[in-house]
Amino acid sequence: SRSTDRRTEGFVALRKGLAYCWSVAVAAATDAGRPLMERWMRVDDPDVRWVMRQNLAKKRIARAGTAWIARWSTELG
Repeated sequence: SRSTDRRTEGFVALRKGLAYCWSVAVAAATDAGRPLMERWMRVDDPDVRWVMRQNLAKKRIARAGTAWIARWSTELG
């Protein structure tokens, strides 16, 4: 279910953690991580999309490939 108050301390902490962790996972296991991250990048939720954009901006995710990053960066806006 969707959170009705996205300004709570817990929600903000979760959002910040997720803005960090996906790029770490994809950098560590690119072939397995990219498809999993792509599932989240297709979600039409502003917070999820923000989390994915933050992860695509991390240097460590460069291992996923510049074309892949460019494609999803464009799609997420």
